[in-house]
Amino acid sequence: MNVKKMDCPYCGANLKIAPNATHCRCIYCGSDFQIDANVEMEHKTVVDSDGYITLENGERVKPYHNYTTVQTDPQGESREYDFYYDHTGKMHWGAPPAEKLKRVKITVLTILIAIVAFPILGLIWFVSDNSSDTTRKVVYEEGFDPYSVIAVSADGVSGLAKLHITFTQSGYASMGEWTASKETGLVNGDVVTIQFVPKALDTQYKVQDRYYMFTANDTFDEFTYTVSGLNEYVKDLDEQGVSAEDLDKFCQIAEEEIDNTMLASMDFGDADFKVTDIDYLGYITRIKKDYAGGELLILYKVTLSWYGQPYEKYVPIGFKNVQVTSDGAVVSDYKPYLKVAGVPTDSVGETNAFAKPPVWAVYVYGFDSFSTMETTLLFGDAGTYDITDGHYED
Repeated sequence: MNVKKMDCPYCGANLKIAPNATHCRCIYCGSDFQIDANVEMEHKTVVDSDGYITLENGERVKPYHNYTTVQTDPQGESREYDFYYDHTGKMHWGAPPAEKLKRVKITVLTILIAIVAFPILGLIWFVSDNSSDTTRKVVYEEGFDPYSVIAVSADGVSGLAKLHITFTQSGYASMGEWTASKETGLVNGDVVTIQFVPKALDTQYKVQDRYYMFTANDTFDEFTYTVSGLNEYVKDLDEQGVSAEDLDKFCQIAEEEIDNTMLASMDFGDADFKVTDIDYLGYITRIKKDYAGGELLILYKVTLSWYGQPYEKYVPIGFKNVQVTSDGAVVSDYKPYLKVAGVPTDSVGETNAFAKPPVWAVYVYGFDSFSTMETTLLFGDAGTYDITDGHYED
């Protein structure tokens, strides 16, 4: 059979075609093209029956087949490169024409699939996420405990403490309200009742990928919280377990305050003034009514000397905001103050800080008798304080 020989105008491969053919498809690159009837060319390269050609070095290769090799670039990085041989045995870098065309087709097809598929997938997700399928709803009886997502605590001093309700998991606050029977003025031993009330019935709530809906048939138990562990204002030293060591600490600070404050206030230069003796008489505890603050008063008889002449004054040293913890430890800022009894005046009613003998500090920081001190502390401040405990030395 007579055949016409010509090179593929796209890849240059040697083709054999029928004499009367007007169209041809290249068996190497897959290109279609029309045949010029006047073209008839011979090619010297021989392709064997397996489709291979033999190079000058004796290596058999398949024309226009995509080969790869690993090369090291100038930066020292290894990269994979494509190459192929044409029908004459010449090597070319890059993918052969048929392979390039195939890659372009795959890329275009992938883009078309993505353009069509993404809107469809988005619509499917939207419909499924907003579905009203009641099988996804979880109601209260099926496992939701409204008290499992909150933590209850109280802080402050007993009598002034406040209740705190915090969420241990996010997102649940929108479902309803957790109300407490008592929120302020808490004391140790108070039992607080907490009740959950949904914000709306027959309304679906989605929280952390779970669905909840409450109906009129749902019932909600109450949750109780017992207040404990709060500090107590000092009321009864024995009952609250205040140790003798704690009381001794207050006495030591009080006696230092007597020495420092009274001596400093009586410094008239050449005056021979000093504190000669301090006798402990006892203590009184009382609660300030308007803010429930605990106060501890240490009572003393102080002997003073002015140029050898003795004076006796009864001095209470106060400590405010004294608290006792649940294990009996005392908490306080330990800042003492001297109880003020009054300011002396002269015959015309004006304040006289330099009267002789010097009575300014002695009078201001003390009482003339124990009974006067006791009456003032127990009854004179009755509108402000409640006396809770007292102890006098024999």
